Amino acid sequence: MMNKKELINETKPLIETTVTANREHKDKVFRLLFNNKKNLMDLYNALNKSNYTNEKDFTINTLDNAIFMSMKNDISFIVGSDMCLYEHQSTVCPNMPLRGLFYISELYKRIKEEKRLYSSTLIDIPTPYYIVFYNGIKNMEDITIQRLSDAFLNKNKKYEAISIAIDECIKQNILSDFLKKHRAEVVNMSIFEYDEEEAKEVFREDGRIEGMLQAKTMDILELLEDIGEISQPLKNKICSQTDVDILRKWLKAAAKSSSLEEFESLMVK
Repeated sequence: MMNKKELINETKPLIETTVTANREHKDKVFRLLFNNKKNLMDLYNALNKSNYTNEKDFTINTLDNAIFMSMKNDISFIVGSDMCLYEHQSTVCPNMPLRGLFYISELYKRIKEEKRLYSSTLIDIPTPYYIVFYNGIKNMEDITIQRLSDAFLNKNKKYEAISIAIDECIKQNILSDFLKKHRAEVVNMSIFEYDEEEAKEVFREDGRIEGMLQAKTMDILELLEDIGEISQPLKNKICSQTDVDILRKWLKAAAKSSSLEEFESLMVK
């Protein structure tokens, strides 16, 4: 009869090839939980130190089908003069501000579509608040601020390259009249042209990697629990590791170790 260490070693190829993460199940739970107005009101009050007691003050306007990659946003609602968007993520994504911009724009279009955009009268719009709740395995600060300005093109050489190419075309009289008239549109189309299939593949790959990381992390922790009580610093170090190769090395070390001290010594080799 195999012991636990031998069993994990025997099934290791199976773990690596079959374990995948359902990236949607946590988001579905989040949406289900806070589509309830009572729960949503409690969450809003906790975040804003407010004291709303009437659920009817909250109007849920979650997007059924947002414009970005046919994605749905998790929860959005209007209360008073605020329009709040709450998202759940189990992985760190630096592009959340841009995604939030798309969501907010689409919500404004829907709630103000009957208004005249080119009217001489100012259109009042609710103030947007975009908050992402994160509960992945990578350690993060309790509160992190991501700014859309971090992605602006003045930090990106791609803009400069495209601009130089346009200038050269105008100089060589190649589509010069068109480029002079539509320069901004050409730059935007060149930089922001969206490849949906490529983006979906990125998300699929992210899901596979996340599933592998979580599986190996749990296997390491289970092995170590059999040989001693894991200190919180050691547990944090294991859970925050995002390199699959390193986790694979640690898994082998955990299977060989007879004590936590021996495992920690093997970690640094």
